[in-house]
Amino acid sequence: MRDHLEDKRAFDRDAIVYRRLGKARHDFRGLAKELLLKTRAKNITDRVSSPHTTMTLAVLDVDHPKCWLLCSYCGGRNGNGITCEGCSGCGYKLNRMEIPKSQQSTNT
Repeated sequence: MRDHLEDKRAFDRDAIVYRRLGKARHDFRGLAKELLLKTRAKNITDRVSSPHTTMTLAVLDVDHPKCWLLCSYCGGRNGNGITCEGCSGCGYKLNRMEIPKSQQSTNT
């Protein structure tokens, strides 16, 4: 996917940050994931929104940069000041890891 980006700078920076925060993200995921999944399940049952839980889970579930996706709107043509509604001009979209069923919490 990286090879198809017109401007690779944002991708390269994000990939470096992803790698450098790997241990911290892994440790935090281990501490927080069960609580966050239980909170999300309870929110679904109660039909309420929980922006903090949703955003925190999204951050923890960002997949490896090799799994990030080329923007379907601009096709990675993020150079020359082009702003895209699909990717905000970076040319790619983050992908989320699939959560194995065994790690999904349905307890409320």
